[in-house]
Amino acid sequence: MDKPFSYLVYQKGLRFYQQSKVFNLSKNLNTIEAYVNDDQIYHVKLVFNSNKQLTIKKCNCRLAKNIHECGHMAALYVKVKQESLLEQKVDTLRDLYVLMISSKPKPNIYDYVNFEKRFLDNLQVFQKEKEFEKVQTYLEELEKLTYPVNRRNYLVQGITRAISELYHDPTLQDQMSKWIIHSLSLNRFQDFQMTFLDLLSEKDTDDFVIIADSLLANPSLRENESLCNKLLLMIYQKGVFSLEEFKKKYQRMSQCEVIVYLTALELLEQRSYSKVIELISNYHISHFCYFKKEIEKIYKKAKNMQNPREYMHEIIKKLYWHIPDMTAFKEAKNQLSDVWQSIKFDVYDELSEKIRGNDFLEFILNENEWEYALYDLETNGSISRLMVYDRMLLKYCPELYSFIVSDVIAQSFTNAYCDRDYQYCFHGLDRFRGKLTQDEFDYLIYYIRKINQNNEYLIRELDEMEATDELSH
Repeated sequence: MDKPFSYLVYQKGLRFYQQSKVFNLSKNLNTIEAYVNDDQIYHVKLVFNSNKQLTIKKCNCRLAKNIHECGHMAALYVKVKQESLLEQKVDTLRDLYVLMISSKPKPNIYDYVNFEKRFLDNLQVFQKEKEFEKVQTYLEELEKLTYPVNRRNYLVQGITRAISELYHDPTLQDQMSKWIIHSLSLNRFQDFQMTFLDLLSEKDTDDFVIIADSLLANPSLRENESLCNKLLLMIYQKGVFSLEEFKKKYQRMSQCEVIVYLTALELLEQRSYSKVIELISNYHISHFCYFKKEIEKIYKKAKNMQNPREYMHEIIKKLYWHIPDMTAFKEAKNQLSDVWQSIKFDVYDELSEKIRGNDFLEFILNENEWEYALYDLETNGSISRLMVYDRMLLKYCPELYSFIVSDVIAQSFTNAYCDRDYQYCFHGLDRFRGKLTQDEFDYLIYYIRKINQNNEYLIRELDEMEATDELSH
């Protein structure tokens, strides 16, 4: 359309434009939208083709609905032409921020969203065109912007992606490496420093160590403890040095967290728990920053491993009797895996007194603690417990199964005091009979008779049982 508006409508739009009534303009490729202040505020949308000719025009005023043109459309059209808004131009970040955020008395959430969208769109253009210098300019300008903390991360992530993408372009890598090293040496762009280090770590090990050493020699960088610790840890993880060689090479930085952290980790593996506690206590946990959580875990584990029985006692004390939450207990058990075998029987005995019996037995079964089951049957053997542990014992110690069953049943007969007890014992004998061979069963009866030969009642009952078996056969 060479003349998209009639003369009168165009003149009206020109007046609106000259009176600065067109505001809140946004552009997406060849689509431009804005608001025009007349008797009320109207929303206008114009779409241009690749030849910059107007192809679609919309407005929510009554006149536009009737004759398909209005002064509001013309006002935006005049602004587009007068200000060359269709010209391909990438805004500086500062200009974009002023236009879409800071120029408004009270920017709302939509203003920030639109700004971030425009920001990311521009970064995509830079990536596509391999214009690293413009990404670099955006990054430098971002440091100077006052932007909401809860939204700043969107911008940081966008630039991080652009830098990572461009860095892997072979034609840009040398240039970007020099810029990254220079920026790190000056301790600049702290939001991006970890990304910079990750990119540099992709270099050959020897090259990376040389770069890292040159950076660590820089006074500006050494003021940033977090960055120093990250660099030192990355050097160590390259596997070039043993821990002793590493500590010797960087002894001037012996008070860096990473040195303390790696030393504590080594002492923990050596089970030198008192030395771990002394090392960390001398440094003071409150002084840690980069490795604070890791150091706290090491310190706690060393304290717990130094007195594991007391540690488990404190955890058991906090459990409820009915349907206890065993999460903390399981975590402690895993943490104490090195010494668990030496303390578990005592720990489980205490646990059995603290929580409900059914919950305790269910936990033992779920954890497949068959060794404790053997210990439990040996010390507190009963047919009821044998029934609970039956499947687990058959699965994990089949070679001992017949001996365990025979011993528990025989001891149960010996410990019986009344008819009800004997009835329960005979019920157990009958239940487990099918799981024993005939020879094993015959020996069990012989063993029960032998250790209870003065118990006339029991001998009589066994005689009757055997007589009944002979008749049935």
